[in-house]
Amino acid sequence: MRFIHLTTLALLLVTQQLHAQQSDPSSVFVDSAQMQAIRVYHAATGSNARIYTGMLQSNYSQQIEGRPYFDTSIYVPANITYCNLRYEKIPVLYDMYAQTLVTLLPSNIGVQLQPDKTTAFDIGRYRFIRLDSGNNFLPAAAPGFYEILHEGRQLSAYAHRRVTIDERITDRVERKFVVADKYYIRKNGQTQSFGSWRGLQKMLGLQRGKVRRRFRETGIDPKLKPDLAIRALLSYYDDQNPATP
Repeated sequence: MRFIHLTTLALLLVTQQLHAQQSDPSSVFVDSAQMQAIRVYHAATGSNARIYTGMLQSNYSQQIEGRPYFDTSIYVPANITYCNLRYEKIPVLYDMYAQTLVTLLPSNIGVQLQPDKTTAFDIGRYRFIRLDSGNNFLPAAAPGFYEILHEGRQLSAYAHRRVTIDERITDRVERKFVVADKYYIRKNGQTQSFGSWRGLQKMLGLQRGKVRRRFRETGIDPKLKPDLAIRALLSYYDDQNPATP
C-alpha cells in the first residue's frame, strides 16, 4: 500500500499552479508560495486541519473475508483527543489490523491519524485510550489502543482489540481477518490477562451458579455476546465486593 502525506500533497498542488506563473527567485516569493500552500490546505480541511496530517489510506482487498474495523465498516461520529486537543463528532473507522483511526477528508478520502498523537477516542459507548510501553495501567502490555471495559471500585479491565490475517492455500489462496482480542484486568495493583468470560469467572473466583443467574437476570447469552458477559461479570464482582472505607 502506498501512502502520501497530505501536507506534501497540498504543497505539490500549489507548486504546480506556481510553475505556470513567472519564476521569481526572491525569498519573498518563496515565502508567499509557502503561505499560499498553507491557505489552500486549511481551506480544504477547515478547523480540523491538524488531524488531517496523517497518511492517505488504501483499501483492503475485497478478497479478504471478514472486517478489519471495530464494530462497523461505516464511518461513525467520534470524539478524539489528538495532539492534546479535543475534536468532536469526527467521522472515523477504527482499523484493528493497522491499529489506527481512519477519518475522512472533506473530499471523502480516508486518512490515517498518527497513532502516537492520538491519546483517546470514543465511538458511541465504547471508550479507548492509548497506552505506550511501560505505562502505569498495563506496564507489561503491548503499546496500542485499549478499550476501557470497566472502571470500578475493586478492579478495572481493558481489551486490546486486534485482528490478524489468516492465509490458507487450498485450490486457491484464502485470506480472512481473524479476531485476536486480548483482555486485561488490574486488581490490587496487579495485572493479569484472560481470553474469555470463562477465564475471567475463574480468575475472580465467581461461583458458576451465581454467574448463570446473573446472565439470566441481565438477559445475556454469553455464547452470542461474550463481551457483554465479560462486562456483566466485572460489574457483578464490584457489586459483591464493595470498597473498604
